[in-house]
Amino acid sequence: MQDLKVSTIQADLHWEDKQENLKMFEMLIKNIQESTDLILLPEMFSTGFSMRAAELAEEMDGNTSNNEEEEFIFALKDEMP
Repeated sequence: MQDLKVSTIQADLHWEDKQENLKMFEMLIKNIQESTDLILLPEMFSTGFSMRAAELAEEMDGNTSNNEEEEFIFALKDEMP
């Protein structure tokens, strides 16, 4: 049986600023030095919790439903040690 190597990232989010959060997590993920199988990010890592949910919500054809966060993660996976 192989051991599962898990990395966790906890960070102060840029409140309601998706692009800044994605840039920050890209840097944090790229700075992981050891081999890892799974990276755990905070819930709501791209925007943080907000009382303005209706204003931050995206339409079904918005970036999130077009997998922006998923594409972000998959673009980084091949750079991991």
